[in-house]
Amino acid sequence: MTVTLRNVDIPDFGLPVERPAIPVATYETRCARAINNSGADWLVVYADREHAANIAFLTGFEPRFEEALLLLGKAGQRIIVTGNENIGYTPIAGLPGIVTMLAQSLSLMGQDRSQKPDLVAVLREAGLASGDTIGLVGWKYLEGEEWDSAKPTFFAPSFVVDAIAAIVGPSALVDATRVLMHPVEGLRAVVDADQIAEAEWGASRASMAVWRIVTGFTLGDSELAAASRMGYAGEPMSCHPMFAS
Repeated sequence: MTVTLRNVDIPDFGLPVERPAIPVATYETRCARAINNSGADWLVVYADREHAANIAFLTGFEPRFEEALLLLGKAGQRIIVTGNENIGYTPIAGLPGIVTMLAQSLSLMGQDRSQKPDLVAVLREAGLASGDTIGLVGWKYLEGEEWDSAKPTFFAPSFVVDAIAAIVGPSALVDATRVLMHPVEGLRAVVDADQIAEAEWGASRASMAVWRIVTGFTLGDSELAAASRMGYAGEPMSCHPMFAS
């Protein structure tokens, strides 16, 4: 057998430009399953800029600079409660039929709070009431061996927990984060074809960014110069860019 070594060009598969959209039906199915699996009257999903994956999975909406709450009700209610800067983003979310409600305590400090300053009042207006059961989704949850108190705890800001408890009482509020994030049974543990297509779009563009760094290497290259060759074009990021030699 003859072995020949030669240079082979990397195949060019092209760069995908248009990001695949998650279909409306997929978002609607996810929301219906989430509220059904929670067993609660309302499912409340907490989000902020760093913890946006759950609300994005259900709606396509991601908060910027401030906090937001997604309220899903048994009767089909779809409500996003957010601050001043995010009001304009909810109409372009992938999930249709969202009612947007302003709660200015979710806005940045120093911004106007003259219209809707009271989160408890906004949640009551949204429909939460005494006698309702609430499943709250934070950014993660504790296993049984991590927390043995009779009182549940939540990976969500205390003021959100306190606001909900002020309406329904502490005993009616349970941690429902497992509904989305359990590694086996959580809704996000199953990656559907629509999510795969979106992830592949991002992976392809990320791969090309890495390839531009590698192929542009010269002796004496600096981290800053190498990172500049990524050619970032405004794609949504799942993590902060990092480069180290």
